[in-house]
Amino acid sequence: MTSAADLTVIIPTRDRWETLEVTLAALRAQTEQGFEVVVVPDGADQRVPELPGARVVRQEHAGPGAARNRGVAAS
Repeated sequence: MTSAADLTVIIPTRDRWETLEVTLAALRAQTEQGFEVVVVPDGADQRVPELPGARVVRQEHAGPGAARNRGVAAS
């Protein structure tokens, strides 16, 4: 049986911090907890704010597909 601890939510992003905060707040409000959240900012040129409840995996700018793949590899 799969549990929340077996799941990872991968979120690639580039300079969309307000939208990301709304997304992270919605994930924190879920009734099922215990899943991992990995945020991959696409581009080392970004200033990443504090992201409570998320693990940040950085990468050079390579596009959303590469960011998703990097997040999966890190999970």
